[in-house]
Amino acid sequence: MRNTQETRPTLLNGMDVKKLAPVSDMTLWRWIKAGAFPKPIKITSRNYWRADEITAWLDKKSAERTA
Repeated sequence: MRNTQETRPTLLNGMDVKKLAPVSDMTLWRWIKAGAFPKPIKITSRNYWRADEITAWLDKKSAERTA
């Protein structure tokens, strides 16, 4: 029997995101507003980010640095 349930993305809270992108809260929100950082998902008035989107953002920034 095959598992038909989709794999759900891992969600990161703000503290997790700031460990990966160690910037101030204000900088993070400016980046989001400017479209330069992935937008959070709001769940019960708390913000979460998809881990795969943050990883993709970090990969893109790393590629830009070496280009």
